[in-house]
Amino acid sequence: MRPPRPVNLTFNRRLHGPVRHYRANTMPPRRDLSDPVQHSSMPRPSPARPGLSTLPPGFAVQQRIQISTLRALLSHRNHQGAWTVFERLRLADANLVFPTDLYLDFLDLLRGDHTVFDPPTAPDHLRTLQRLCDDAAHHVHQDPDPDLVHDLLVQIILGYCLAGAETAAFQFLRTGWPEDAKARSTDVDPIMQRALVTRDRQLAVSLLKFLHNRRVPPSPRTCVLALEIFMDQDSLMDVDILMRYFARVGYRLSPGRCVKLADFYSRHQNEAQVMWAFEQCFDQPALVPGKKVRWWVLIFCRMKRFDYAWKSYQYLREAQEVPDKHMMAALIEQAAPKHVEKVHQLLDDARRFNLMNPIVAVALANTYARLGCASPLTQVVDDILNRIDQFRAEDVGQLIHDLSRVQLQTHANRVFRAAVHAGVALPTVTLQMVLNHLAKRPHFGLLSFFMAAWSEGRLNLDPSVAFSLFGHLLLAQERHDARHVYAAMVDEPSGWWHREAAAVMRKLVDADAFDLARDWYQRQRQAGPIPEGQRAVCDLALQAAAAAGDRDLLATIQRDMLAFGLPDRGATSAAHLRVYARRGEYNMAADLLRALAVNGSTSLRSSTVPLLDAVLDPLELATQIEPAVNLLTLGCQLGFWPSAAGLKTLTVRIRLHAKYGAVGEAMVRTLESRADLARLPAAQTFTLYYLAHCQRYQEVYDRFRRYRDIDRAPLAIDCHVAFILAGVRLGRTDEAVRVLHETFSAGTFPLRTVFIRAIHFTWVRELWPVLEVLHRLLDDQGMLYHHGGSPCYTALIRAYTTKRDSSAVAALWHKLRRHLQRREVQLTHCTVSVLIDACRLLNQDYFDEVKAAVQSQAIVFNLSNFIALMEYHGARGEGQVALDLLEVDMPALGITPDRKCIQHLVWVLRQTQQEEALARLAAYVAKTNRPDVMEWWQHSLSTELV
Repeated sequence: MRPPRPVNLTFNRRLHGPVRHYRANTMPPRRDLSDPVQHSSMPRPSPARPGLSTLPPGFAVQQRIQISTLRALLSHRNHQGAWTVFERLRLADANLVFPTDLYLDFLDLLRGDHTVFDPPTAPDHLRTLQRLCDDAAHHVHQDPDPDLVHDLLVQIILGYCLAGAETAAFQFLRTGWPEDAKARSTDVDPIMQRALVTRDRQLAVSLLKFLHNRRVPPSPRTCVLALEIFMDQDSLMDVDILMRYFARVGYRLSPGRCVKLADFYSRHQNEAQVMWAFEQCFDQPALVPGKKVRWWVLIFCRMKRFDYAWKSYQYLREAQEVPDKHMMAALIEQAAPKHVEKVHQLLDDARRFNLMNPIVAVALANTYARLGCASPLTQVVDDILNRIDQFRAEDVGQLIHDLSRVQLQTHANRVFRAAVHAGVALPTVTLQMVLNHLAKRPHFGLLSFFMAAWSEGRLNLDPSVAFSLFGHLLLAQERHDARHVYAAMVDEPSGWWHREAAAVMRKLVDADAFDLARDWYQRQRQAGPIPEGQRAVCDLALQAAAAAGDRDLLATIQRDMLAFGLPDRGATSAAHLRVYARRGEYNMAADLLRALAVNGSTSLRSSTVPLLDAVLDPLELATQIEPAVNLLTLGCQLGFWPSAAGLKTLTVRIRLHAKYGAVGEAMVRTLESRADLARLPAAQTFTLYYLAHCQRYQEVYDRFRRYRDIDRAPLAIDCHVAFILAGVRLGRTDEAVRVLHETFSAGTFPLRTVFIRAIHFTWVRELWPVLEVLHRLLDDQGMLYHHGGSPCYTALIRAYTTKRDSSAVAALWHKLRRHLQRREVQLTHCTVSVLIDACRLLNQDYFDEVKAAVQSQAIVFNLSNFIALMEYHGARGEGQVALDLLEVDMPALGITPDRKCIQHLVWVLRQTQQEEALARLAAYVAKTNRPDVMEWWQHSLSTELV
């Protein structure tokens, strides 16, 4: 029995486990052994094959000398020469028995010192290591020393794992480990570590089963590694088994492991296990670092357990740790609305630790907005504005986005303006969002602010942002500024606008900017032939020419389409038909329809060609309805019909205006004659609304049930509106409500929309008994006292105001005020305008109460609210107060009065004959010098409207 050899325990850099390095028994070197051993009688080695010259041909050197040579090479860490000698010996004698310590030294060299592996040749060395492990595994049982055998077994497993062959390591552990060899729980740690790297759950389970079959209890490290694997693979059952084992043996997890375990169980909504991990972590609070406490706060906030989250936060504060911004935001969101005092404390802590960054600021702003605390909300935004130059542009953009997302557009507008004034280079996505969410609200005056900042060089607009600004300016009738943007961007270097030529043309057509549309088409045709992919430019240009009545441009486009090889798919015919309809030339339009029916292509009768949509223009303009209806009837008889969008337009007209109901009979007959059309949602909606308009409620009821039984799918919302109206008129209210509840969940947006649109339908046609039934249904459904109840109040108050029922309006207001005081309903701008109009039209005396409710809800007046307020004061003979609102209050909030505002104010001042106020208004209009307002003002003077 040889004496025990000294063992050096070190820490392996890759496997993170204990590794034994053995000192080799070597011969004293007589020469430089960095190369293979050389004898005086032997030739010098070949540089291409180091190590081969140490053995003469025919393997004539004694085995002992060769083993000594191999040891010498290993002692000098010459792994290449050692492997060459080893391989030569193995090839000469497959049954040659190497000493166990030689295997240990060789494995130690290849596995322990990673610096010998050059990156280009690392795969070769790993393959060498695996082959050496295979050879050692084949001869491991030949040494009588059980300690050396066990050490070699462990080294073989480590070698396999380093070589990336964890499956071979487990196979050796299961089949190659001798039955009489001792086994320890730490022997499987390297394989478990590799299983953690490769996320191999099946291998981890197999290792635990191996230890169980060997009756070897797993070590804590083995269990922790397995726990990491199971949590990473989201294996709840395996984690539960390990946790039961930990409880049985009394093993305590570290604070870091407790946090990971709690995070895992919180995702699975297992509160009991989360609390067990929490108690394990805080039994020894001195060992819990501050970072782990932050994780506990986030976990409990996710579980909506604010009490434990606050307890963890207090522990962190007692340890004098600085809070984290994500932790503060989570605590603030969970504190409301039950712990308002803690929200104020968190605000103070955020200011103390300089944590007023966008994440915390948005959480505070959102929380105070939900609580209805106007003053703290303004203070939070003011804190941000005072330090906005210290924020990154991305953070400011995120803050603006989040404020808009939680319906705090007024404060988002303030932040945006402050950022521009501070010179913050906001990202393109933020500018797009500001235009999409804030520019739609005229009271913000953002379009003029955008134009001023861009003209002064404070905003650098991307072509896509300039395109959005251009579209918003067109919709707002700001033609002068829109032309300025068009002139600046039409020849911009990147060519973005020309690549999006069809989108630009659509903006121009939708805004009736026909002169710019003509110019844009001329630029496109001068740039070269318009390809098939851009034929929408020609189609839209045809629409613009038809809407403008420009027959010269219409003829030019037709010639260009022939020259460019673009087939006519009905766009030119529709354009000619639109020209005739808009000019009132219905006889020529009828002749064109008859000619198309005889000689036209079959594609003109497809639902993709909106040929009859051109006839809808006179209907939308409310001019010459009877001849337009006759032309529409003729088109239906000839096999043409409007598009789905055209049907939807007619449906909305019928719902909101009773005089448009006459267009329905011919359309219903046409839709019923075509099975493919009758199943279109737009066609079904149109048919039901027309029948409801004609008070044919039994047919509405029967058709609705038939549509639902045929398609077996939810119908459109407007179909349910017609159905509930029919149910009320037929005395089947309960059955109709039951059908609605089968389709829509109680209190949801679609169900509320059904009732609101039904109310609109009733007060337009003065169906007051139906209105009272709908009012009762809304009350019974509980839709007047939840968060979305304000639109329902708006519809009912507007309807009863039209009915001139002051008692019903007063009762609704008092009920709404009680819900506002209990914070069950959120007041909206639309509701405020309707309430002010009701005070004006019905001489109600609760105007001061409405103003108090607006202030308590922290609502900032928008343009519609100011119009309603000016009409209220003007109707009471307080024209000077109305003008003070126009000249002082609106500019103070950044609201730019538009032409509609001036028109309403002129109308109410003329009705009350306040000449002094009219003269002051004339001076204001002359001072503003806005082209759209001045144009209307001059026209009003010429027609003696002013």
